[in-house]
Amino acid sequence: MVALTSNGSKTWSLGAYSNTTGFPRAVSFFEQRLVFAGSTSYPQTIWGSQSGIYENFDEGNAEAADAFIYTIAANKVNAIRWLAPSKDLIVGTAGSEFKVSRPTGEPLQPDNINIQQQTTYGVYPLRPIQIGNLILFVQRQQRKVRQFYYRFEDDAYTAPDMTILAEHITDTGIKEVDYAQEPDAIYWAVRNDGVLLGMTFNREEDVVAWHRHEFGGSIKYTFDGASAVTTNTDDANNNGYITISSHGFSTGDKITYETGGGTAIDGLEDGKEYYILIVHPEVAYDLFTLSDWQTAQREANVRGDENPLFKGALGIWDGVVVHSHEGVSTFNDGGGASIKGARNIFMGAQAACFADNSSMNWVEKTFDYGNQLGISAGKIYGVDIADYNSKDYGVIQYMTARTDL
Repeated sequence: MVALTSNGSKTWSLGAYSNTTGFPRAVSFFEQRLVFAGSTSYPQTIWGSQSGIYENFDEGNAEAADAFIYTIAANKVNAIRWLAPSKDLIVGTAGSEFKVSRPTGEPLQPDNINIQQQTTYGVYPLRPIQIGNLILFVQRQQRKVRQFYYRFEDDAYTAPDMTILAEHITDTGIKEVDYAQEPDAIYWAVRNDGVLLGMTFNREEDVVAWHRHEFGGSIKYTFDGASAVTTNTDDANNNGYITISSHGFSTGDKITYETGGGTAIDGLEDGKEYYILIVHPEVAYDLFTLSDWQTAQREANVRGDENPLFKGALGIWDGVVVHSHEGVSTFNDGGGASIKGARNIFMGAQAACFADNSSMNWVEKTFDYGNQLGISAGKIYGVDIADYNSKDYGVIQYMTARTDL
């Protein structure tokens, strides 16, 4: 038997964190305080521990070393997603970026806290990366990386877009980030489709350079035959095409087509890999005169607009897509004989790299007291052969005889 008494406590209070009210989304240390922020029931609230006593959140009498609780006052609910200590304590929310500051020369304490909105981009819930006196964070839509830092001229924080010259690079969105300071300062990011991105970053030297890294292995994509395959009703053979979004492939990548037990698409062979061969126009002329080549392209290839002949290629032979280009070099010695030949190029995956800053620099200037207008347009881009440790693994020289036209 349990005896009941009347001297028990009648006053109860539910804690700030519980299975009912939720737990903090963000945590950080700032000026000898442990700071929590953004629970389910209190998405805009910040809790700071007593100074130097990280497990004590008693507000006491609002003395200088006491704990504090502060709720951001804004015109809309901005759930806190991360905290980052810098010159001030930076608060990233779903719709804006704030700073938790105090008067110059004073420590942070309950009676001098001031929270001010700085920018209004909104953040994605990924850990911000602090580099020196600035913070890199992913914007809410996962497509932009912003550099958040204090600008003395404005006496405020600013957040310029670091992807403005390479807007295409983030494509499917960023889901993970990290930073390597040595041997090279690189901000690393992983896209939703698994592609690894890097940004070589040196603010002192104004260096911002994005690069993409593709690794070996394979990625398998499946599709619903009822919805993803579009039938071309104008084609008597009912050829169609497959729509797969967010695939991450680039022109020149090697792909393998597998039916997975279903019916193969006309013109594609189950389990077959396809490569690229670029030949000299005079070698292409010789191909056209071969009866076997003519028969293969006429009878063994896909019908309709999807035929390689209508896509800029000469045709497909045993899994090799053949193109013609005048840039293929030629020779006349033929190994000591009087046979003329060409050094054709057999290309595998990632045989070449193309870099493009995706924007053109346009400058207009007047001369002769405004009577003459000058315009300059410039663009930075380049194409080069991909190599690894100074060796070319993606291209093979394939020498053949040619007809001298």
